[in-house]
Amino acid sequence: MTKSNSVSASSEKVVSTSDEIPVYVASTRENPTNQKRILILQDALKDLLPSVLNQQFYGEATLTFKVQDGIIQTIRTNVGKSHEMS
Repeated sequence: MTKSNSVSASSEKVVSTSDEIPVYVASTRENPTNQKRILILQDALKDLLPSVLNQQFYGEATLTFKVQDGIIQTIRTNVGKSHEMS
């Protein structure tokens, strides 16, 4: 018996196989909601980088996004500046 785990050019991938039946998980990257939120995520990173990538910045910058059922739910950026203690 030969098993084949090939996947077509669609956005699905095999995550596990039983003896005969492959289990597929569909990608949600092309979902219209995700498409809009991916653009927002990219813009958030573009806005964040210039404010922290300079010699006067010392601290922490985070870009966090939460995903539920493959859909981006929230996007947050945070910049925490450290103050030099003399």
